[in-house]
Amino acid sequence: MFKRFWILLFIVTFIAHNAYAYEQFGGVEENIYGYEFKYGDEARFQKNADAFMLKWETTKDPKLKQVYLNEAMRYYFLLSKINKDNIRAQIGLGKIYDEMKLDKFAKQHFNHAYNIDSKNPELNYKFGDFYFKRKDLFNAHQYFDRAYKNGYKNNYDLNLKMSKLYAQLA
Repeated sequence: MFKRFWILLFIVTFIAHNAYAYEQFGGVEENIYGYEFKYGDEARFQKNADAFMLKWETTKDPKLKQVYLNEAMRYYFLLSKINKDNIRAQIGLGKIYDEMKLDKFAKQHFNHAYNIDSKNPELNYKFGDFYFKRKDLFNAHQYFDRAYKNGYKNNYDLNLKMSKLYAQLA
């Protein structure tokens, strides 16, 4: 009788502690971002992210470039949390991580975007540019060629990089 009491007490105590721990963890997990998305946020975030990327590309001031890149990353990240299959958010994050030289994360986002739409010319151009910067000419050629065939044949920068690539491969 005494032995059963202690076993029962141990089991009840163990189960009660685990239930409390899961309850606490569940509450934190649900509100991890501290923000609830509303209807229309996706379009607003997309517009802001693209605007900050454009500012980042055009500005010459290094301090402002970093500010614009961080803001673009913030909006693309929120956009990817609203809709993980938003290809523009995945491409944007891939480009940002490419510029930050975080290859693992850049590839992760480019590959996610590639799984969404493998024929997207913007994706193929930026993924090819990622490999071109790292002197992986075979992969750069593969993605540049897809971008060219799927709508970027009049893109000056793509044609310039492809000519440099062909010169190096030949």
